[in-house]
Amino acid sequence: MNQESFDRFLEWLDADREQAARKYEAIRRDLIKFFDSKVGAEAEDLADKTINTVIEKAPQLIGAYVGDPRHYFFRVALFKRLEYIRKLASHDGGPLPKNLPDARSPDAAMEKELMSACLGECLQKSRPEERELLLLYYGEDGKGQLKERLELAARLGCSINALRLQIHRLKEKLRVCIIDCRRREVAR
Repeated sequence: MNQESFDRFLEWLDADREQAARKYEAIRRDLIKFFDSKVGAEAEDLADKTINTVIEKAPQLIGAYVGDPRHYFFRVALFKRLEYIRKLASHDGGPLPKNLPDARSPDAAMEKELMSACLGECLQKSRPEERELLLLYYGEDGKGQLKERLELAARLGCSINALRLQIHRLKEKLRVCIIDCRRREVAR
């Protein structure tokens, strides 16, 4: 990216340079929020990659794209998110293996024990506040009820959706750790 392409890009956002700069900053901030809510880590990097992609496409967009430029940014962001997820899946081993033993087979007990041991190991590696949050969210029986979850969200000063998002992120970290642990144990 050079200064000329960046200037043309700002011009596409708005004819007034100051207004264009404000729009740029607002779009970047919203992209960071978008990526933070969808993938968590690397939100700023993904937002910058999205913006750079749009800047590269700006010469084709100017005069051809009709509508609010924000919409274009978020369309590109969706693709960047998919690329990121694909990269993670190939890097961390993807979803849990589908070839786990049948629950009635003798190997199932060993597999269940292995997965339980990996879960314990991964929970131990978690920060204490993350571990406590997961345990409070799911309750002692592992089936936290909505009423308790609403109370937990209120205690934490957040909405139930924000709490669910936080739990989702923690579970994703655990999933990656469990896959790695299982892979190490099976290789032994």
